[in-house]
Amino acid sequence: MGVKHLFDITGKTALITGAGQGIGRSIALALAEHGANVVINYRSNHQLAEATLRDVLKMGTKAWLWEYDLLSDTLASDFQPLLQKLGIEVDKNYILRKPIIKG
Repeated sequence: MGVKHLFDITGKTALITGAGQGIGRSIALALAEHGANVVINYRSNHQLAEATLRDVLKMGTKAWLWEYDLLSDTLASDFQPLLQKLGIEVDKNYILRKPIIKG
């Protein structure tokens, strides 16, 4: 018997940075395998991010690509609309008031 039933996050949404490759890709695929919808953040390699997107979608969950350089000087102001769209509250000091993974 596997442990998949112990980690059911069906319908929750996770934002994974660097999800186009490496550890980020592995995390995105693992979360999708357990039912999470995934926002795939990548900086420059659209092809790798699209490959992750295709693999996530094959698992039957929702997925979105978000090309953004998290080292940007305007991260705080650029990031807030995405957080609001996902229903995550942020105060004036950019402190998260809800977890990134939500239902």
